[in-house]
Amino acid sequence: MIGEQQMVKSYAIANKCVRLQARRWISIQPVSKVVVDAKKADVVPVSENVPDLNSESHEIPTEVVFETIGQSQSTLSLTVPPSVPIHLKRGSLMSLFTASETKSSLKDVVQSSLQLQEPFKRLVYGGHASLYQRLVSTVPLALLVSAYNPKSLFRTSQTSKTFCNITLDGTIDWALFKTDSLQAYGGNSLVISSQRLPQTVSRSGIQAFGLPKGSVPGLSKRPFSGFEHVAGRGFVSLVGEGSIFKLNLEEDEEILIRRDNLFAASIKQKQDLQDGYFVLQTLTRHLETGEREIVIDSEGKKTFFVKAGDYVLDLLKAFKEKRQSWFENVIGNGSYINVKGPRILLIQANTGSDKFSLGQNYNVSKIEKYIKKDEFQQPKLVPSSDTKA
Repeated sequence: MIGEQQMVKSYAIANKCVRLQARRWISIQPVSKVVVDAKKADVVPVSENVPDLNSESHEIPTEVVFETIGQSQSTLSLTVPPSVPIHLKRGSLMSLFTASETKSSLKDVVQSSLQLQEPFKRLVYGGHASLYQRLVSTVPLALLVSAYNPKSLFRTSQTSKTFCNITLDGTIDWALFKTDSLQAYGGNSLVISSQRLPQTVSRSGIQAFGLPKGSVPGLSKRPFSGFEHVAGRGFVSLVGEGSIFKLNLEEDEEILIRRDNLFAASIKQKQDLQDGYFVLQTLTRHLETGEREIVIDSEGKKTFFVKAGDYVLDLLKAFKEKRQSWFENVIGNGSYINVKGPRILLIQANTGSDKFSLGQNYNVSKIEKYIKKDEFQQPKLVPSSDTKA
């Protein structure tokens, strides 16, 4: 009995020793110094190269404030005071918000309507009739306007476009030779009308500048070409193809400008376009030609064959000059306009006469099929005679 108790006691002691050996001891040492930055790291969800658009409160403006923004200068920012109507080409408005602290809904303070001004004259003189959206509000408005119009099925391919803003104070008028360039305008006393371009230079203009009879302004490409006449007080925002440059012509200064690149010009009155300040000029027409050598016989008299040859040559020369004049006036060959100052000229870099497209986009898969059909092959190298030798 005593032996069994000793055995149980020994077994318990051994089991306790095993548990003590298998137990895991963990020692936690305090860290000497832990630095935790309570400031939260700055998080930039949008890259910094994207400019900010501010919709904060502004002071109530007394007149329209317009500014061209963006690197490509193809976006217009407008701040419009209350009760001042603004006209935008339909489809060009990107965003609209109130520029003052108001809890009213936009539909309660903004009135919008569509207007089509002088549709018949614009269609005849410009070949189009643009539709404009008229906006007027009881509170200041901030608008973003795009230089690009909505795409249509039949269109020309898009090129880069640039805004050009003009402020009119009533002292000078403007002639817009690109009739579809008017993207936005505003002003209670602003007058915009479509006019026909003059076909000939007036008699007073020919006498004042000593021009030859039959001189033409050369601004029109077809018999019923027109321009937009802008007068009064207000502002207009134009859209041109590519870059737009401003040129100031002083008194007694003149310049030659390619007709397709002449964008707009300041004028005192509409009669300036007909009084010799704008004249078509071809550079080759004013080059001096040498006198044709006259062939005579030994007796100093022309023979019958020489006279007949001279008559034929004169007819050919007259026909050539007539054909050249007709070609320049009707078809055009990059004719230049001689413009006299004083006035301000706007010149656009591109002409906008690019290829016509039907609204079809060509993706990579459509192009790859031509490569698979071996339509594009590398040029073969033909060994030269030196290599063969």
